[in-house]
Amino acid sequence: MRSEDGRADALARRTLAVGAWTTVALVFASFVAYVPPIQRGLIAANGSSIGSGILGLALAAGAALMIAGWCGAVWLALHESRERTVPKPITVLLLLAGNVIAALVYHFLVSRKAPLAR
Repeated sequence: MRSEDGRADALARRTLAVGAWTTVALVFASFVAYVPPIQRGLIAANGSSIGSGILGLALAAGAALMIAGWCGAVWLALHESRERTVPKPITVLLLLAGNVIAALVYHFLVSRKAPLAR
């Protein structure tokens, strides 16, 4: 049973990592979108149906990965078996209330430093 828990923790941690790095990439892309030549290109692409479809799919994929990362953070907080400084219910409550941004903070400040369960 312990090895299954370790695999579930590793999967949750990987899912959280993908969601966190996707969030960072989307925030960076949103800043890059304000560069005038890129902004003109995006406006032109949004005018065509193919461009709108591609932009919509990219947005949907990014949102799905961010939500998956958030779910991974909640899963990891619920099932991780290590010593904590903050009680588990409070951690889960903060992750649920803070959504994707709390998952991002949880990944970069807590999850990456914790050892994997064996």
